[in-house]
Amino acid sequence: MPPVFAFVYRGGLFYLLGAYIAMYGVFIPKEKVKPIARLSFIFWITMLVIKTSIAFGMIPSEWMKLSQIDNMAIVMGIATIWFGYDKIASSKIMNIFLAVTPFTFFLYASHEPFLEIVKQAGVAITGRSDMALLTLYGMSIVIILFVTMGCGMLVKRFIPKFYSLLTGGR
Repeated sequence: MPPVFAFVYRGGLFYLLGAYIAMYGVFIPKEKVKPIARLSFIFWITMLVIKTSIAFGMIPSEWMKLSQIDNMAIVMGIATIWFGYDKIASSKIMNIFLAVTPFTFFLYASHEPFLEIVKQAGVAITGRSDMALLTLYGMSIVIILFVTMGCGMLVKRFIPKFYSLLTGGR
């Protein structure tokens, strides 16, 4: 018999979840949406903290693999956005999302090489202590977002044909 969490492998989990929703639908009364959004947000943040703690060796995980926790965090993140969409859509942060949306493919296509550079430089500067690595983990996200989005905006503005070539016209 497979382990209890054997279904939590990325491909199978998302395929089965999508198939179930497509076949049976999901009806949730409107008054339940807000509490579900809050609860899924709390679980999502909890899963991210657990995942990060395990990844950095702060807590051992003998009962579940990191990839399984990652999948559960993804599902909770999707639920948070799905059920919290009305609140997100009416917030001021949507203006930021709408401003960066044209550059998301550029970010996707260019972040990985730059991320490696930022990680290597960060480790060289801060060292390898647990706290330094945790700080670097959080800061690298911010650095990558600002630099790649900034580069994308500059390239699109000053060399639009090259930007179109880089992003495949997306």
